[in-house]
Amino acid sequence: MKIILAKDIPSLGPKGTIVEVKDGYGRNYLLPGGFAIQATPGNVKKLEEATKVARRGAEKGKLQAQRMGKKLEGLEIVMERDMGEEGKLFGAVTSQDIAEAISRKPGIEIDHRKVDLEEPIRVIGSREVILKLLPEVKVPVRVEVVKVEVKKETTKRGKKETKKEVKKETKKEVKKETKKEVKKEVKKETKKETEAEVKEETKKKVKKGTKNKSDKEIENKVNKKVEKEEAPS
Repeated sequence: MKIILAKDIPSLGPKGTIVEVKDGYGRNYLLPGGFAIQATPGNVKKLEEATKVARRGAEKGKLQAQRMGKKLEGLEIVMERDMGEEGKLFGAVTSQDIAEAISRKPGIEIDHRKVDLEEPIRVIGSREVILKLLPEVKVPVRVEVVKVEVKKETTKRGKKETKKEVKKETKKEVKKETKKEVKKEVKKETKKETEAEVKEETKKKVKKGTKNKSDKEIENKVNKKVEKEEAPS
């Protein structure tokens, strides 16, 4: 008789396989035990439809895994741990820790079961860890385990440098603004002094012109008087 396997059976094949077995084996063991169903035309048609759906799902899953793999290419993560005097870590780095660290990246979510780590990491250093997104899609990532002090010192140094740069930029801006203000004030004062000088000069010229006019009038009067005295009576 022909049957459709409902479960994986090593001696017959994987789930969904249509096989032919002896009637007694099928009716007395496989069918009652839920290991198979009869390969009727209706069941075969359902199997074909289910196979198509599964195939489309597998192709979609593979495409998604490949896209995720591209996002993970070249990824490096840093895990900090306390370390004792003998160089041993107080807390090992597990596949769960690595998956959580990777999942903090935008648009990435990794199940810890995808992290191919035979045993937790218990020493300081850098190593390559494989992410098995699918049996045919594997991506290597770099995991570096460092002492807590190293990371803190790096952060402290980074903050110090940032503060120094901000202070430097602030001084530069203040100096620039001060220089600009000084130039503006000098220009303003120069313009003011020039206007004052021009005004004073104009005033002097006007005064001089008035004085010259007065002198001419006096001279004319004196000349007329002299002419009158010299005229014959």
